[in-house]
Amino acid sequence: MVVVNNMVMPGRNTATLTLANGQQVLLDSVGVGKLGMQGASQVMKGESGSLSYVQTSGVLRVMTYNVLTTPKAGQYQLKLPDGSRIWLNNLSSLRYPTAFQGKDRTVELSGEAYFDIARDDNRPFIVKVQDQSVEVLGTSFNIMAYAEEGGTQTTLLSGAVQVRTGKASVKLKPDQQAQVMAGGELRILKDVVSRDIVSWKDGFFYFGSTASFEAVMRQLARWYDVDVVYEGKTPDMEFGGKIDRSLPLNDLLKFLDKNQIHFRLQGRKLIVLPN
Repeated sequence: MVVVNNMVMPGRNTATLTLANGQQVLLDSVGVGKLGMQGASQVMKGESGSLSYVQTSGVLRVMTYNVLTTPKAGQYQLKLPDGSRIWLNNLSSLRYPTAFQGKDRTVELSGEAYFDIARDDNRPFIVKVQDQSVEVLGTSFNIMAYAEEGGTQTTLLSGAVQVRTGKASVKLKPDQQAQVMAGGELRILKDVVSRDIVSWKDGFFYFGSTASFEAVMRQLARWYDVDVVYEGKTPDMEFGGKIDRSLPLNDLLKFLDKNQIHFRLQGRKLIVLPN
C-alpha cells in the first residue's frame, strides 16, 4: 500500500558554483556560454548541465580555487582545464583549482563523484576525501564518501589507483573496491561489478544484491530530497537490481510496495509504515 498526498519528482542537473572571492552563482539562473575568468581559465556553462574550464594563460601568479556544490535532488558535470571530466552526484561538493600548476593535480571531495581523468605521467591526480587520498595518473573511478554511510568506497573501472589512509596503502586493479571504514580499517573487495556501481551517472539506481533497506532509503532521500521516517521497526530485507532514476518517487514506491513494504508520502516526508 502506498498512500500519496502529492507528487515528488526526481532530481535534475542543478548546482551552485562558489568563486574564488566567495561569490556564489546558482547555475540554474545563468545562461549558456561564458561565465567569466577565474584565475587563468575561462569558465563556460554548457547546455546539458555542465561546467568547463579552459585555461587561456600559462602564467599563474596566485592559485585560485572554485567549489561546485550539488544539493539534494541535484547532480552536475564538470570538465577541468586538464581535460579531466567529473560527474558530481547529489548532496556533494568538489573543491578544485581553476588551473593546474606544480607537481600534482589535487581536488577535495565530499559526497560522491565519478572521475574520468586525463593522463599526465608527470602530474598525478589526487583526490582528498575525509582522512584519505586517492592518487592516479589517468584512469576512471568512483568515490562514495557520504558521512551517513559510515565510511568511503573507491571503485576502480580502468587503470590503477593508489588509496592511502593514515594507517595503510593499497593499489587497486580494475573491478576492485577499497572500503575505508569510520575507524580507519581498510578492506578490499575483488570482482565487483564496477559499471553497476557507477550507474547513477547514467540515470539509474543500483542496489547491490545485499543492499539493506536503510541504504536504499538513504539513496532515495538524497535524490528526491525527502526525509525518511520509520513509524515501526526498520524492515529487515535486502534489495538487488537497477531502477530508473528519472521515475517520480511515487512510481518507484509502487515497485517497493510489491515487496510488502508500505509507505505514506506527505509533502517531503516519506513515512515507512509498519507491516
